[in-house]
Amino acid sequence: MVQLNDTAYGYKQRLLIGGINSWNVFSKTLMVTFFIEILDQNDVKVVDKTIHQDREVSYELSNINRVDGQFNPVESGGSGEYDYFLQASTTIPIPTLVGTLADKLAARGVFN
Repeated sequence: MVQLNDTAYGYKQRLLIGGINSWNVFSKTLMVTFFIEILDQNDVKVVDKTIHQDREVSYELSNINRVDGQFNPVESGGSGEYDYFLQASTTIPIPTLVGTLADKLAARGVFN
């Protein structure tokens, strides 16, 4: 499970993987969607309509961003995110890769 920081108001957050929305081999882009739910102190989803409860985050993998062999961002060198993902998918199941992507994006602060 991907660990997210608590909200500014002290609520916990849970990340759910929505899945791959689109995969365009011609433009070398892959869009992955994640959902972030707000939980109370008992890990129950908040249903109070006065609180912004759910948030959707879409992340596009493309070759604009460069990564190293562990899928960490690099300034130069490495390979494109899309190429890395595509190559890794030949030996690693795609659900596992999307989970790794979620971990890496959380570490980068994308879900904050």
